[in-house]
Amino acid sequence: MTFVVGLNCCDGIVLCTDSLEDDGIAKKPVDKIRMMGNTQWGVAIAGAGAGPTIDKFCDEVRTRLPADPFNLHKIVNKIEQQLDRFKSKYVKTNADNFEVVVGIYNRPHEHWLYYSAGNVLSRSINDCHTGMGNELWRLVADTLYHRRNSVADNVRLAVFATRLACKYSSGVADPIQVVSHTSSDLLWRGYSQADILAVEKDLKPTGFKEAVQKYWRLHNPPTNIEQLAKFNVIKTPGSELTLLDGVKLEELYTVAGRQRASKTFRRNTDKLQQRALVVRQRYQQAQSGASQTSAGKTRT
Repeated sequence: MTFVVGLNCCDGIVLCTDSLEDDGIAKKPVDKIRMMGNTQWGVAIAGAGAGPTIDKFCDEVRTRLPADPFNLHKIVNKIEQQLDRFKSKYVKTNADNFEVVVGIYNRPHEHWLYYSAGNVLSRSINDCHTGMGNELWRLVADTLYHRRNSVADNVRLAVFATRLACKYSSGVADPIQVVSHTSSDLLWRGYSQADILAVEKDLKPTGFKEAVQKYWRLHNPPTNIEQLAKFNVIKTPGSELTLLDGVKLEELYTVAGRQRASKTFRRNTDKLQQRALVVRQRYQQAQSGASQTSAGKTRT
């Protein structure tokens, strides 16, 4: 299998894949994005499924693409003809996956993104994905993708998502491959491994994990395990303890004790903010409940 994403951008288009090919006997890295065309127009195809089938499909498309001048309808029609032929010939069961993502440009300013839906190409005005890890891609794309993103933005997003897929999805492995096209490019632009490593240096999966953990700590009350570890007791709902590392609650009754704990309070800002949010939410809920009760009595 593989992980393929395509993204429309405000200034162009991006395709990104992993590079693992696994035939059940051996694993090897392969080029999964095939580029064709000229300095006026171009087509890039990335597929998920059996490697030899996708390679043959791309070769067939290349030989049948119409010559100049550019004609989008003819290009899409030729690709769909081969898609229909290959689906009927090679896809016999649900296990025989064969899907493609297609990027097309016509210089200087026109870009289109398509994905296979059955035996036809369906145009995407935003993003599309095929292969493994679709749920992971939807999490990342729904959170971070926007069509107003530039090519530079979406290259970083695609690399980040594919790295997560390499870590968490079956049948996906590096190196990561990316191509893009903007109005200033004569041909498809391929990104070197040095380019991709530079992106990954800033966008490590561990940083994503830490950011989610920080969000959770900030918005989630102290857990029972945390309370037991610090106080050997669990408070009833509505009176959860605010756990401040290094603060002895029995010393906060005096001015001197609070002064000694002032630096520790600053180190526990996140937990104090978390507690404040919980208290505010409960206050708002109580006020809302009181208002509804009052309104009900008035109506009565």
